[in-house]
Parts: sequence; structure tokens; C-alpha cells
Amino acid sequence: MSHRSPTPAPASPPAAGAVERPTRVWYASYGSNLHRERFLTYLCGGRPPGASRTYPGCTDCTPPAADVPVRWPGRLHFATRSPVWGGGIAFADALGDEDAPTGTEVLGRAYLITAEQFDQVVHFENQGTCATDAACTPLLAAVAHGRYACGPGAYETLWHIGDRAGVPVVTFTAPFTAADAARGSHELVRDGRRQRVRACRPTAPYLRMIGRGLAETFGLDAGQQADYLRAGQGARDWGREALIGVLAGGTS
Repeated sequence: MSHRSPTPAPASPPAAGAVERPTRVWYASYGSNLHRERFLTYLCGGRPPGASRTYPGCTDCTPPAADVPVRWPGRLHFATRSPVWGGGIAFADALGDEDAPTGTEVLGRAYLITAEQFDQVVHFENQGTCATDAACTPLLAAVAHGRYACGPGAYETLWHIGDRAGVPVVTFTAPFTAADAARGSHELVRDGRRQRVRACRPTAPYLRMIGRGLAETFGLDAGQQADYLRAGQGARDWGREALIGVLAGGTS
């Protein structure tokens, strides 16, 4: 998979009809959707273990045609407070964002799905409740410019991280960085309310779900999972041994 450095998007997307919108997308997950069974609740409906929300499923419930492990330059961090999990949720910074360390990478799992399924997953991640209400995401603009906002919501920024066999690999993240969350310098509108973004400790069920995905995708054991997760702001508030206990199946 080729990688590219994201650049700020211009005010307007490319002219409509200039290039055909992709029909398929490699959706690159890096949070709880690393766990395949959890991701399938987005496509097929259901409630993930430890979550407080039941998802209705996409209009097309067809499972991914394939899934593969992916890595890209960047870093994981945890901020805001999830209405589903109760603590901080995962976001990804690009290398080159303020204060982002060099030599770090995001571990992900890319699912080959239709563009319409991708639109609806983005809708659900931004607190949408009905698949048929999902708007078409600006995939062409994201591919053209690296990153492109499709807001509103915490995951409003599409990020084109490369291509695989001619199909774009796209994830989504926040418009703010880990440095913004540390300073409390960004505000976000969620559920019609404006709130200041802060780094936030993720809950045990959420981290356990991510850990299961890391084990499935990369074969990481609980210690390796803990070291990867604790490198991210927010998760650093967990002690290493306590987090290993959680990831190994404990209840801390």
C-alpha cells in the first residue's frame, strides 16, 4: 500500500463529475473496529459487548469482501467522552501534526466494503442512527487532497492514507490533534451541544475491544497491546500492569 502525507483541503471539492466516485473503499479502522465481530455490528446490526448502543445495520448487510492489516505513519490518542463506551475514544494524528513524534505508526485493519457502506459507517460513527439518513461522503475530495472534512461530528475528517490494488484506503479521524486535546484549545459540537475537547482516559471494555482487534489482526499479546495503547495520550493514565490485566480478560 502506498502512503501519502495529508495536506489541508481547499474550501471547495473538485468539480462534480470530473472523476467517478469509487464504488469500493478499503475502510482502515484503528479503534474498536479492529475487532471484526464489533465492526460487523455496523454492517449487520447488533450491540458489541461492553457497549451501550445497538446499531441498526447498513442498508446492505453484505460482509466485507476482504480484510487486511495496515500500518501508516501517525499516532493514536484518546479524547472526548464516548456515549457508547463511557470514556475517551480513539483518534489518529498524522505525522507532521503539531507535537506528533516521528517514527510512530498507527496499526489498523482495512475492510473492503462498498462506498455506500462506508458512507453509513461514517454516519454511525458521528452519532447517526438511521442508515438511510447517511449522506455521500466526499471520497473524491479526500483522495485528491489527502484529508477532507465531511462534518459535523467527532469523526468528521476523512483521511486518504494510500491505495491498495487501485482501491483507495480511507480512514476518518477528528479535526483536532492530540496537542489540541491536551491544551483544551478545540471545541466540538455533539448532540447539538458545544463542548471543549479534552484528552480522556478510555474505559476497560473499550480498550479490551481494541486489544482483541490487535490480537486478531497483528497477533499482539496483552503486553504488546498495552505498550502500543499506552503510547497514546489518554491511555497513558492506565498503569501498564493494570492495563495488561484488562487486556488479558480482567475486569479492572
